[in-house]
Amino acid sequence: LLIAAEAAAEAARAYQREGRSASARAAARRSQLLAQRCEGCRTPGLERAVLPQPLTVREREITGLAAQGLSSQRIAERLVLSVRTVDNHLHHVYAKLGVSSRTELATVQPPSEG
Repeated sequence: LLIAAEAAAEAARAYQREGRSASARAAARRSQLLAQRCEGCRTPGLERAVLPQPLTVREREITGLAAQGLSSQRIAERLVLSVRTVDNHLHHVYAKLGVSSRTELATVQPPSEG
């Protein structure tokens, strides 16, 4: 698992160098998930992994509600937004975090805005 985590981290760096940021984030996410299964092991290769982009306050709010299982319609009603706006925010969150579903959102610790 540790070797796979390092390989994914290196792939993330390679994607980043090539300007493929979405692929870089997805590879970094894979690296992070694999590394978590290695009982906290840290290596220089893992330390240099591509960091995810921070989420805005609104993106974090929507992410939390989506991870709890609320539909876009329910989130829109709760936050007084359109469903399209909620879905646009979720699209941006997925790209920033390198995930592709609401289920994956529940496993991610999104970075906060700096």
